Amino acid sequence: MADVRRVLRLKPNLHVGVVQDGAPELWNLIRDEIRAVPAIKLWRAAVDMFHLFERLAKALEVVEPDPSARRAQLVTWKNEFFRDDYTIDRVIDFFNQRTPWLRGRWTEKQQVQLDSILGSYLTDTPAFEYAHMAKRGLHVGSGVTEGACKSLIAARAKRSGQRWKREGIDAVLTLRSLVQSERFDPFWRRFASTFAPLAQAA
Repeated sequence: MADVRRVLRLKPNLHVGVVQDGAPELWNLIRDEIRAVPAIKLWRAAVDMFHLFERLAKALEVVEPDPSARRAQLVTWKNEFFRDDYTIDRVIDFFNQRTPWLRGRWTEKQQVQLDSILGSYLTDTPAFEYAHMAKRGLHVGSGVTEGACKSLIAARAKRSGQRWKREGIDAVLTLRSLVQSERFDPFWRRFASTFAPLAQAA
């Protein structure tokens, strides 16, 4: 969020987009963070499209026995998501129309399977605004972030036999993030200039 605030000071009209998986606790956290930044007047959100389609593919396996029909349905939804932000409503209707009290052909096992895959995933998450975000050049998948987590954090902090205290890992990852984002040199110039007078006085 410090980076977001800094960028918005330089480019106030920049579009802000948020992409995460469907965990409600993550969305609650990011909403609080964004509301604390007055410069963010409008932001768009989307559940990571790859995660969404993983779930939709598994849900289709429960309600549609024909593999070719499942593939065709996923392709249709993907195209529609990039054209219309209300596609999610049609996806929800698709599964609602296949509930046992409407079709009369589902087993209890199928209902349990579908509930475990979708549950409240489609209704409790904040948005699926892929069309809006894509038009503004924003990502609709969290692969960039997940890749950064792997290269920035996991590759350094999850080595064999490592044990960390909060203060230690915070310091290491702060420096590592500055190096990997190519900001270490300007940071060091500023950092050194701050403490140079103290060193000279000593």
